Amino acid sequence: MSEKKSLPQTETLETGSQPSRSRQSGKRMFKVWNQKIRSRTFVQLKFSHVGHVLMGAIALGAAFATAKNSNFVHLQERHIQTSFFDIRGKVDFPNTATAPDKAGIMILAVDGDSMTQGTQIYSSDPSQYAYLEPIERWPWKRTAYAIAIDRLMQAGARAVVLDIVLDASSSYGQQDDERLRQILKKYPGRVTLAAQYLDEVKRTGEEIRLLTPNPTFQEASPLIGFINFYLSPDGRIHEMGSEYLKRLVQSNKELGKVIPQAPSLAEAALKSAQIPYPLPTGENIFFYGPSKTVEQVPFWHVLDPVNWNNYHLKNQTFKDKIVLIGPTGGGESFQDFHAAPFSGTLRYPEKMAGVEIQANAIATLMEGKTITHAFPNLLVRGGVVMVIVLLAAYLQTLTSHPLRRFGYGIAIALVWGVVSYSVFVRGRLILPTAVPMIAIALSSGSYLFTGIISKQIQLLRSARAFKGSEEVREFLSSTQQEEFMQVVDGYDQKMLGRKLRGRYKIVEDLGAGGQGQTYLAQDIDRPGNPACVVKRLRPAYKGQKFLRIAENLFQREAVALEKLGKHDQIPQLLAYFEEDYDFYLVQEYIEGKSLADELKLHNFLSKPINEQKVVMVLYELLQVLDFVHQHGVIHRDIKPANVIRRKSDGKLVLIDFGAVKQIEKLEETPEGTALTVAIGTKNYMAPEQAAGRPCPASDIYSLGITGLQALTGLDASELEKHRDSQTHELHWKQNVQVSHTLAEILDRMVCLNLTDRYQSAHDALIDLTPLAEYAQKSGFANIDAWGNPIPFSLEDRNTDEEETKPWLEGANVGELPPTDPDGDCQENEGIDSIHVDDTKLWQKESDGDTWE
Repeated sequence: MSEKKSLPQTETLETGSQPSRSRQSGKRMFKVWNQKIRSRTFVQLKFSHVGHVLMGAIALGAAFATAKNSNFVHLQERHIQTSFFDIRGKVDFPNTATAPDKAGIMILAVDGDSMTQGTQIYSSDPSQYAYLEPIERWPWKRTAYAIAIDRLMQAGARAVVLDIVLDASSSYGQQDDERLRQILKKYPGRVTLAAQYLDEVKRTGEEIRLLTPNPTFQEASPLIGFINFYLSPDGRIHEMGSEYLKRLVQSNKELGKVIPQAPSLAEAALKSAQIPYPLPTGENIFFYGPSKTVEQVPFWHVLDPVNWNNYHLKNQTFKDKIVLIGPTGGGESFQDFHAAPFSGTLRYPEKMAGVEIQANAIATLMEGKTITHAFPNLLVRGGVVMVIVLLAAYLQTLTSHPLRRFGYGIAIALVWGVVSYSVFVRGRLILPTAVPMIAIALSSGSYLFTGIISKQIQLLRSARAFKGSEEVREFLSSTQQEEFMQVVDGYDQKMLGRKLRGRYKIVEDLGAGGQGQTYLAQDIDRPGNPACVVKRLRPAYKGQKFLRIAENLFQREAVALEKLGKHDQIPQLLAYFEEDYDFYLVQEYIEGKSLADELKLHNFLSKPINEQKVVMVLYELLQVLDFVHQHGVIHRDIKPANVIRRKSDGKLVLIDFGAVKQIEKLEETPEGTALTVAIGTKNYMAPEQAAGRPCPASDIYSLGITGLQALTGLDASELEKHRDSQTHELHWKQNVQVSHTLAEILDRMVCLNLTDRYQSAHDALIDLTPLAEYAQKSGFANIDAWGNPIPFSLEDRNTDEEETKPWLEGANVGELPPTDPDGDCQENEGIDSIHVDDTKLWQKESDGDTWE
């Protein structure tokens, strides 16, 4: 029991419905009444119309956001484009010239290898490696670039692009600058130097200035190009460098009048190589692949006579190529690495060097592969989005089934994604993709939600209209529509305020469990009208045979609970009776919070549960289980939700002794058939319990899983994923600090092999008692998740020595053979895998060896 309305406190017995001759007539009556309901509500706004309204609002919102080109839209579309590049993968980069008016593109890399050659190899023998002296330390001498440019030009390079801003004078002296100036003068117009726009905020306001190369170098008439790129909302570089200036002007038109004009580095590079290129139709870079897609040669190879003469000159490595010089390696001296497509993603986590992005931009411009929007006009683009979403909505309305509508919507969204990808890759056109897909998915969800609600409303009206019809009652029962059976079976009787047996007044509906209804009531015959809990057990079929069996089962459970309720940590049974074909149990009301709530709070606060507290929880519950087992009862549903920490004294109370959880084989019917049932919660059930042969060790297994859940912070389903593929035992100790002793106890509690597990709660208590004594002394175990003290004493341990009751017979599940009539607890032989649903009840009828 619990004060939480969300905690089920009862589960009714479910059996297969008996075949009915009137089922079809009930179905026909239901259809006729549904048609009448529809015809009467034509003047009212149907709830299903809300789905159309929501869809229209979503379509309008998506179109407006697209037309406005909001940051959200821009961000989502860029994410999609990055994903398209990832899916497409690497394509051939123009490393070599494919035509006389084309050039290959490659990088002379200022990489970690070249840095090492200068700092370590040169210093090891300066005389032998004198050619490395210009790159001895960073920044390198301008002489190093002069030597490289001269040799590259002599080797037949079309142009050289230096992607390093040389704005200041050389720290090595004027002679060093002069050496580079002479080389630039030797090859006028063939070398491009880098410049950079700097955004500075001064007292007079924002100021953009162009950081150009040293005037000494400009005298040699090199070409200059700026290296800036616009950073999209997703933090990546997508657009050509030429778009940077346009973005600056769009953000501040006044700046456009005073900004120094310069070409982008890609435009200047193609001009220096004297390569004509088509006028770009788009603004986005066509990325050829991830880092290292562009051919790279370490910078020191150009300085090394052996490498240069014997390999690069001989193989014409640089002939007819545009050679970019720039950093590609790490090091503290420069951090020219950026996020772009093919970088900073799960598939391509490595960021891309700035010089590689420049190479992709040059190749895009040279080959005329810029990527553009299929609908450049924002208003047109917004209109297209609205048309797409409305068309998808129309296709969804071709079916009235809510789930099919949802499926159609998701399928349409995926199809649009595939179409957009194909157009992007093959046509280099950007269709609005992310926003339409999101809008279609949202509209599909709205159709699903409103459709289900509308259907429920129609069925509810029909059920109420025919609540007196036996045919409709049997139809609802046969189709397992439990919520409408509640309507038919007296939902309109307004349980609130009703007095059961003239004594128990219903004051609050605590909610429905998996198989029944729970109410908070007052015992008006006792002083002070103390609170109690009324559980209504309602079998699905009300035939005379089943009523007799259910009544006998109800009486058996009541007798068992009468015995168990003597324990201080088990709810006391106050009454049991049958009234108007409904069965009722009245139990003690336990005020407090569930152990499941404690675990959730710990997980929410990221506050691990200390080992001492877990020990005390196990110790306290093992005492309760020991008492339960001594009375011949197996709980069969031990889990955190069925444990309440009582508010008055902080003790743990074991709840939810359902009507069939202790009885596995019911009495035989007059026809000689035996009704067998099995119950439990998935991932908490021991294999033998799921196989229909529960025993005390089955409850030990469930309690062990509960302990692991508390200790690890993982729920039972997540723990199940940590089973060894061969032994199938749980591996849970990887990220948990736990003592060796407690780990051994828990491993034995959750052992799949029944014979290796604790056979009784008493056995487990023997091993756990020393840890519990230590935990109580430590004091850390005596505070709950909300910081309240937990009074506890080891002297509270139950010492009842009543005679142990015989164990009950096992149930059968799924395709397992019939339960052994003796019902003995046996080892899990022949059980490869077991699948059960959460807290559900199974039942089969057996007649000899024949099973249906």
